[in-house]
Amino acid sequence: MAGLLEKVRIGVLAQAHTLLDKLIDLNSPQAVKQYVRDLETSISGIENDAAEAAGHVTTTDREIHKLMGQTESYDHAIDAILSSNDPSANDKARELQVKLNGFKQQLDAKQVELSTAKETADAMTHSLSALRSKHESMVQQLSTLEMMDRAAKDKERAARALQQAAKISSIGSDISVDDLASRIQARHDVADEKLKRALASVDDTLGKDVALTQADADIAARRARLAGQKSTLQLPSST
Repeated sequence: MAGLLEKVRIGVLAQAHTLLDKLIDLNSPQAVKQYVRDLETSISGIENDAAEAAGHVTTTDREIHKLMGQTESYDHAIDAILSSNDPSANDKARELQVKLNGFKQQLDAKQVELSTAKETADAMTHSLSALRSKHESMVQQLSTLEMMDRAAKDKERAARALQQAAKISSIGSDISVDDLASRIQARHDVADEKLKRALASVDDTLGKDVALTQADADIAARRARLAGQKSTLQLPSST
Protein backbone atom coordinates (compact mmCIF):
# COMPACT_ATOMS: atom_id res chain seq x y z
CA MET A 1 0.00 0.00 0.00
CA ALA A 2 2.84 2.38 0.82
CA GLY A 3 4.31 1.80 -2.65
CA LEU A 4 0.93 2.50 -4.29
CA LEU A 5 0.52 5.71 -2.31
CA GLU A 6 3.96 6.82 -3.35
CA LYS A 7 3.11 6.24 -7.01
CA VAL A 8 -0.13 8.18 -6.65
CA ARG A 9 1.68 11.00 -4.89
CA ILE A 10 4.38 11.17 -7.55
CA GLY A 11 1.81 11.14 -10.37
CA VAL A 12 -0.36 13.85 -8.86
CA LEU A 13 2.54 16.09 -7.91
CA ALA A 14 4.11 15.68 -11.34
CA GLN A 15 0.87 16.83 -12.93
CA ALA A 16 0.60 19.79 -10.54
CA HIS A 17 4.22 20.84 -11.06
CA THR A 18 3.83 20.58 -14.84
CA LEU A 19 0.91 22.99 -14.74
CA LEU A 20 2.62 25.35 -12.33
CA ASP A 21 5.79 25.43 -14.43
CA LYS A 22 3.99 25.73 -17.77
CA LEU A 23 4.93 28.76 -19.85
CA ILE A 24 1.89 30.79 -20.83
CA ASP A 25 1.60 33.31 -23.65
CA LEU A 26 0.18 36.22 -21.68
CA ASN A 27 -0.38 38.10 -24.92
CA SER A 28 -2.99 35.56 -25.97
CA PRO A 29 -6.29 35.54 -24.04
CA GLN A 30 -7.16 32.21 -25.65
CA ALA A 31 -3.96 30.58 -24.34
CA VAL A 32 -4.66 31.89 -20.84
CA LYS A 33 -8.27 30.66 -21.01
CA GLN A 34 -7.07 27.18 -21.94
CA TYR A 35 -4.56 27.22 -19.11
CA VAL A 36 -7.29 28.27 -16.66
CA ARG A 37 -9.44 25.36 -17.88
CA ASP A 38 -6.49 22.97 -17.41
CA LEU A 39 -5.98 24.28 -13.88
CA GLU A 40 -9.66 23.84 -13.06
CA THR A 41 -9.62 20.26 -14.35
CA SER A 42 -6.43 19.48 -12.41
CA ILE A 43 -7.76 21.10 -9.23
CA SER A 44 -10.94 19.04 -9.44
CA GLY A 45 -8.94 15.82 -9.85
CA ILE A 46 -6.44 16.64 -7.08
CA GLU A 47 -9.29 17.59 -4.73
CA ASN A 48 -10.61 14.06 -5.10
CA ASP A 49 -7.13 12.55 -4.67
CA ALA A 50 -6.45 14.74 -1.64
CA ALA A 51 -9.75 13.70 -0.08
CA GLU A 52 -8.89 10.04 -0.63
CA ALA A 53 -5.40 10.59 0.82
CA ALA A 54 -6.82 12.30 3.90
CA GLY A 55 -9.36 9.52 4.28
CA HIS A 56 -6.60 6.94 4.01
CA VAL A 57 -4.70 8.69 6.82
CA THR A 58 -7.78 8.46 9.02
CA THR A 59 -8.36 4.79 8.16
CA THR A 60 -4.71 3.84 8.70
CA ASP A 61 -4.58 5.69 12.00
CA ARG A 62 -7.69 3.86 13.17
CA GLU A 63 -6.20 0.49 12.13
CA ILE A 64 -2.99 1.33 14.01
CA HIS A 65 -4.92 2.04 17.20
CA LYS A 66 -6.77 -1.23 16.76
CA LEU A 67 -3.52 -3.15 16.30
CA MET A 68 -2.00 -1.41 19.31
CA GLY A 69 -4.98 -2.48 21.38
CA GLN A 70 -4.71 -6.07 20.16
CA THR A 71 -0.96 -6.07 20.79
CA GLU A 72 -1.42 -4.79 24.32
CA SER A 73 -4.19 -7.30 24.97
CA TYR A 74 -2.16 -10.27 23.72
CA ASP A 75 0.88 -9.09 25.62
CA HIS A 76 -1.06 -9.08 28.88
CA ALA A 77 -2.62 -12.44 28.06
CA ILE A 78 0.77 -14.06 27.48
CA ASP A 79 2.11 -12.72 30.80
CA ALA A 80 -0.95 -14.05 32.58
CA ILE A 81 -0.59 -17.51 31.05
CA LEU A 82 3.10 -17.74 31.87
CA SER A 83 2.37 -16.64 35.43
CA SER A 84 -0.12 -19.47 35.93
CA ASN A 85 0.53 -23.03 37.04
CA ASP A 86 -1.04 -24.42 33.89
CA PRO A 87 1.15 -27.29 32.58
CA SER A 88 0.29 -26.30 29.01
CA ALA A 89 1.15 -22.67 29.63
CA ASN A 90 4.15 -22.72 27.28
CA ASP A 91 2.11 -24.12 24.39
CA LYS A 92 -0.68 -21.59 24.90
CA ALA A 93 1.78 -18.77 25.34
CA ARG A 94 3.59 -19.80 22.15
CA GLU A 95 0.36 -19.63 20.11
CA LEU A 96 -0.45 -16.20 21.46
CA GLN A 97 3.11 -15.02 20.96
CA VAL A 98 2.96 -16.01 17.28
CA LYS A 99 -0.21 -13.95 16.87
CA LEU A 100 1.32 -11.12 18.87
CA ASN A 101 4.39 -11.12 16.65
CA GLY A 102 2.09 -10.96 13.60
CA PHE A 103 0.25 -7.98 15.08
CA LYS A 104 3.57 -6.25 15.74
CA GLN A 105 4.66 -6.80 12.14
CA GLN A 106 1.34 -5.40 10.91
CA LEU A 107 1.71 -2.51 13.31
CA ASP A 108 5.19 -1.69 11.99
CA ALA A 109 3.92 -1.84 8.41
CA LYS A 110 0.93 0.36 9.28
CA GLN A 111 3.21 2.89 10.94
CA VAL A 112 5.22 3.16 7.72
CA GLU A 113 1.98 3.32 5.71
CA LEU A 114 0.64 6.07 7.96
CA SER A 115 3.81 8.09 7.56
CA THR A 116 3.61 7.75 3.77
CA ALA A 117 -0.11 8.53 3.80
CA LYS A 118 0.45 11.71 5.83
CA GLU A 119 3.27 12.77 3.56
CA THR A 120 1.10 12.13 0.51
CA ALA A 121 -1.89 14.00 1.98
CA ASP A 122 0.27 16.95 3.00
CA ALA A 123 1.93 17.13 -0.41
CA MET A 124 -1.43 17.02 -2.18
CA THR A 125 -2.85 19.68 0.11
CA HIS A 126 0.16 21.90 -0.56
CA SER A 127 -0.05 21.34 -4.32
CA LEU A 128 -3.79 21.94 -4.25
CA SER A 129 -3.24 25.23 -2.45
CA ALA A 130 -0.58 26.24 -4.99
CA LEU A 131 -2.85 25.37 -7.91
CA ARG A 132 -5.75 27.31 -6.42
CA SER A 133 -3.53 30.36 -5.91
CA LYS A 134 -2.24 30.03 -9.47
CA HIS A 135 -5.79 29.67 -10.76
CA GLU A 136 -6.91 32.81 -8.95
CA SER A 137 -3.92 34.71 -10.29
CA MET A 138 -4.55 33.56 -13.85
CA VAL A 139 -8.27 34.39 -13.63
CA GLN A 140 -7.35 37.92 -12.58
CA GLN A 141 -4.76 38.20 -15.36
CA LEU A 142 -7.30 36.88 -17.86
CA SER A 143 -9.79 39.53 -16.75
CA THR A 144 -7.13 42.20 -17.24
CA LEU A 145 -6.18 40.81 -20.66
CA GLU A 146 -9.80 40.75 -21.79
CA MET A 147 -10.28 44.37 -20.71
CA MET A 148 -7.09 45.35 -22.53
CA ASP A 149 -8.20 43.41 -25.59
CA ARG A 150 -11.58 45.18 -25.61
CA ALA A 151 -9.86 48.55 -25.18
CA ALA A 152 -7.48 47.75 -28.05
CA LYS A 153 -10.39 46.79 -30.32
CA ASP A 154 -12.23 50.00 -29.38
CA LYS A 155 -9.11 52.01 -30.26
CA GLU A 156 -8.75 50.13 -33.54
CA ARG A 157 -12.36 50.90 -34.45
CA ALA A 158 -11.87 54.55 -33.51
CA ALA A 159 -8.69 54.70 -35.60
CA ARG A 160 -10.51 53.24 -38.62
CA ALA A 161 -13.34 55.74 -38.18
CA LEU A 162 -10.89 58.63 -37.94
CA GLN A 163 -9.02 57.41 -41.00
CA GLN A 164 -12.30 57.23 -42.92
CA ALA A 165 -13.25 60.72 -41.76
CA ALA A 166 -9.84 62.03 -42.79
CA LYS A 167 -10.24 60.42 -46.21
CA ILE A 168 -13.65 62.03 -46.68
CA SER A 169 -12.29 65.36 -45.50
CA SER A 170 -9.38 65.15 -47.92
CA ILE A 171 -11.83 64.53 -50.77
CA GLY A 172 -13.95 67.48 -49.68
CA SER A 173 -10.95 69.75 -49.46
CA ASP A 174 -10.51 69.52 -53.23
CA ILE A 175 -13.94 71.11 -53.74
CA SER A 176 -14.12 74.94 -53.71
CA VAL A 177 -17.32 76.24 -52.14
CA ASP A 178 -16.94 79.53 -53.97
CA ASP A 179 -16.59 77.77 -57.34
CA LEU A 180 -19.60 75.61 -56.58
CA ALA A 181 -21.65 78.64 -55.54
CA SER A 182 -20.60 80.44 -58.73
CA ARG A 183 -21.68 77.54 -60.89
CA ILE A 184 -25.00 77.23 -59.09
CA GLN A 185 -25.58 81.00 -59.49
CA ALA A 186 -24.87 80.73 -63.21
CA ARG A 187 -27.40 77.92 -63.50
CA HIS A 188 -29.84 80.02 -61.54
CA ASP A 189 -29.35 82.96 -63.91
CA VAL A 190 -29.89 80.78 -66.97
CA ALA A 191 -32.96 79.17 -65.47
CA ASP A 192 -34.33 82.60 -64.54
CA GLU A 193 -33.89 83.88 -68.10
CA LYS A 194 -35.57 80.78 -69.53
CA LEU A 195 -38.47 81.28 -67.16
CA LYS A 196 -38.87 84.94 -68.21
CA ARG A 197 -38.89 84.00 -71.88
CA ALA A 198 -41.39 81.23 -71.32
CA LEU A 199 -43.70 83.62 -69.47
CA ALA A 200 -43.36 86.20 -72.25
CA SER A 201 -44.25 83.55 -74.82
CA VAL A 202 -47.31 82.58 -72.81
CA ASP A 203 -48.33 86.24 -72.51
CA ASP A 204 -47.96 86.71 -76.27
CA THR A 205 -50.05 83.65 -76.94
CA LEU A 206 -52.75 84.76 -74.55
CA GLY A 207 -52.70 88.28 -76.04
CA LYS A 208 -53.16 86.91 -79.55
CA ASP A 209 -56.03 84.77 -78.42
CA VAL A 210 -57.80 87.79 -76.89
CA ALA A 211 -57.27 89.87 -80.04
CA LEU A 212 -58.70 87.15 -82.25
CA THR A 213 -61.69 86.73 -80.02
CA GLN A 214 -62.35 90.47 -80.06
CA ALA A 215 -61.99 90.57 -83.83
CA ASP A 216 -64.44 87.70 -84.26
CA ALA A 217 -66.91 89.53 -81.98
CA ASP A 218 -66.57 92.77 -83.98
CA ILE A 219 -67.11 90.95 -87.26
CA ALA A 220 -70.20 89.27 -85.89
CA ALA A 221 -71.61 92.64 -84.76
CA ARG A 222 -70.79 94.12 -88.12
CA ARG A 223 -72.60 91.30 -89.95
CA ALA A 224 -75.63 91.82 -87.73
CA ARG A 225 -75.68 95.54 -88.44
CA LEU A 226 -75.39 95.06 -92.19
CA ALA A 227 -78.14 92.49 -92.19
CA GLY A 228 -80.38 94.91 -90.34
CA GLN A 229 -79.73 97.67 -92.84
CA LYS A 230 -80.52 95.36 -95.73
CA SER A 231 -83.83 94.35 -94.22
CA THR A 232 -84.83 98.00 -93.82
CA LEU A 233 -84.16 98.77 -97.46
CA GLN A 234 -86.33 95.89 -98.65
CA LEU A 235 -89.56 96.97 -96.78
CA PRO A 236 -92.41 98.36 -99.18
CA SER A 237 -93.31 102.05 -99.02
CA SER A 238 -96.78 102.93 -97.44
CA THR A 239 -97.61 105.52 -100.18
